[in-house]
Amino acid sequence: MRILYATDSYYPKIDGVVRYIDETSRLLSKNHEIGILAPSFGENPGTEYRNGLEINRLRSVDLAVHGYGFAFPHYGEAKKVVLRYDIVFVQSIAPLGSIALFAAKHNRRPILAFVHCLESVSMEAAFRQLFSPFRRLMDFYSQRLYMRCDRLLLESRTVAMELERLGIKNYERMLFGIDHERFRRGMKSKFDFGLPDDKPIVLFAGRISYQKGVDILVQIIRNLSEVHFLIVGDGPQRSFIEDLNVPNMTYVGGFLSNIEDAFASSDVFLFIGNEYRRDLTMICYEALASGLPIVAPDFGYDTVLKDGYNSILCQRTPGSLTEGILRAIEEPLHTEMSVNASESVKDLTWPRYVERLERILEETVEDFKRKRGFESPSSPSV
Repeated sequence: MRILYATDSYYPKIDGVVRYIDETSRLLSKNHEIGILAPSFGENPGTEYRNGLEINRLRSVDLAVHGYGFAFPHYGEAKKVVLRYDIVFVQSIAPLGSIALFAAKHNRRPILAFVHCLESVSMEAAFRQLFSPFRRLMDFYSQRLYMRCDRLLLESRTVAMELERLGIKNYERMLFGIDHERFRRGMKSKFDFGLPDDKPIVLFAGRISYQKGVDILVQIIRNLSEVHFLIVGDGPQRSFIEDLNVPNMTYVGGFLSNIEDAFASSDVFLFIGNEYRRDLTMICYEALASGLPIVAPDFGYDTVLKDGYNSILCQRTPGSLTEGILRAIEEPLHTEMSVNASESVKDLTWPRYVERLERILEETVEDFKRKRGFESPSSPSV
């Protein structure tokens, strides 16, 4: 089967969508031909091959607003790539995802979409009041496009609730997998971050932005001189961290390819979360697998986090999260939660995830062919 990932986010950019594509395409490529359709992002457009994947870079007009990138590729170029594949696996309905979706729909290709985050939620988080007049229009656009997909996947409870608000109830929810060889309790770091030996280490890793609580993070760091913070990440407000002249913080800017060493060097993982997307991210599961108790806002998680068992759940305020950190580093609770953290996610693996994903992809293609009653989509229609 020839599977085409259509994504508005890809290298050289690094985020959760790119990591999801990496983890799933790596395993799917063992049995299937995998392609990536992505914007050029200023690089030379065309086709390149990396790790057995065909990466199709479309010429695009790239805009960066509030730290978010928008690429506008050409429909005709997208169509040529779509026609070479049996199914299109859309990762967003941002401009490239939308164009790939329309190309697939117009040329009789089945469409599976993974909804990482509803676009109106992302836009509202980035632009706040400026986006409010356009919210209903964006919701209408999202509803129309997602209803054109043959099947929808998601991980987030918030995304599920947002889709149902739009009247879309036909979706499947799948929790992310974890690479347990890379992320496991008791690992020794291969990298020296220059951290002190006489203080507990609290790790914050992710996008440095208002949406992810950088203002709250700064206040927590100033509140807790008895704790040392390891901050990893990049984003539009990274200067808030770079300009923070305090002795109890180490900042590693940009994307850290050896994030497992940061986990192995830390005692607690701080997740401030996004007030608009009230769910865990992939890195939270990896922190748990590494044996790090999580201190996080109590957003009513319905998956793996349990207060006092593998996490301390608080209000999303500097004071409450500060108290949560102090509680999380106390013994014997910290050791108990560390053991529970890795135990609570032991069944989440990428091979199990991809086994189910592969079955869904195959079923989507077969259902599409049966409903339409036509030959294999390997024969292009123009």
